[in-house]
Amino acid sequence: MYARSGPWSLPVIPRYNTSNNENEIHALDVDPLDVDPLDEEVNNPALSHVQQVNKDEQTCIICYNEFGVPNAEGITEHVTRLQSCEHVFGDLCINKWLETSDTCPYCRNQVQRSDSRRA
Repeated sequence: MYARSGPWSLPVIPRYNTSNNENEIHALDVDPLDVDPLDEEVNNPALSHVQQVNKDEQTCIICYNEFGVPNAEGITEHVTRLQSCEHVFGDLCINKWLETSDTCPYCRNQVQRSDSRRA
C-alpha cells in the first residue's frame, strides 16, 4: 500500500477558476509587436515567417536575442514560426537546429523537415 501523506507526498494545490463560465477561454492580455519580415523566401515547409508577435515572444528561446535587433556580433534574428506547434524562434537558430533534429527545441513535437535537408 502507498501512503497518501508523508514526507514524499506532493502538496495539494487548490485550483481557482477566474471565469464564471468554465467553458470560457481567456486570451492573453498582451499587445502584439510589429517585426520586420525576412526578405528571403522560406525554403522549409515546416516554417513560416512572422510579421507580428506578442510581447512575450520578443526573443528567440534558443539564443535569447531580441528579434530584429543586431546582437554583439551584428547578427539580426528574424521571427520564424514552426507550423506544427506554432513556437517562434530566430530564423538562423531554428534553421541550424533543424539541420540535425526533426523536433521542436521547445516542446519536442515532431517537425516535418524539408526534402532538401533529409538524408
